[in-house]
Amino acid sequence: MLLSFGDAIARSKRSPEKLFVLLDMYQIMRELHTEIETIFKGKACVEIRDSAMGLTKRLAQTAHETFGDFEEAVEKDATKTAVLDGTVHPLTSYVINYLQGSYFFK
Repeated sequence: MLLSFGDAIARSKRSPEKLFVLLDMYQIMRELHTEIETIFKGKACVEIRDSAMGLTKRLAQTAHETFGDFEEAVEKDATKTAVLDGTVHPLTSYVINYLQGSYFFK
């Protein structure tokens, strides 16, 4: 089920707003790597191990591509969206929310 969920995330339509979901899923897969290798050892489980590693690589590639989209969106939108009411630019808000919810501030 975890691999199916991760695969759905990796294959979903890329958008800057989804960057942090991808990064979270990638981090989870990296953290589970050792456990997956330990639990699914042996020849009978090689397909599961390969699927997990393939998913991790796809998540990394998709996150890399989505980060490029995010960077492009910030560059293109920088002059179009004036935030005059003292609030934060929407893309900046996504970054702040991610960092507040991430392990960086725990």
